[in-house]
Amino acid sequence: MVKFMIILEEIWFINDYGICLFNYSIDKKMDPELFSPIFTAINQFGQKAVKNSINEISMGKNYLLSLDIPDYKLKLVGRTSQTKNREIMEKMLIEIAEKFKNHFTVEEIAQYKGQVDQFAPFSQFITAYFDQQEQLIQNFKSIL
Repeated sequence: MVKFMIILEEIWFINDYGICLFNYSIDKKMDPELFSPIFTAINQFGQKAVKNSINEISMGKNYLLSLDIPDYKLKLVGRTSQTKNREIMEKMLIEIAEKFKNHFTVEEIAQYKGQVDQFAPFSQFITAYFDQQEQLIQNFKSIL
């Protein structure tokens, strides 16, 4: 029997200004309005200090992995507290980013005026995605 393991517990789409455009969480452990600007500040510090963005952060039990979506000027950040399998998390973030790109154009993101409800249709995909994580984990493991 395969033991159920949740890989992603939360995701954020964060723009270059530290604004969270979309957040989905199964446990609501982190406030997106607090997390997004802090993450952006840490990332900007990394870019200035070492000329590199910070893609991974461990905070106690929480492990964060980010993925740049350069054409959209966004970062997709995933959080888990149950595993630190970077390869599987990265593949999942890439798949989520691709679905986001299928839902929204670069122009829609560039013209964002603070109405986060414009991203509500994406919630249906994300809810289904989080619900099927167990199967996705098995699929990704077979690829690795």
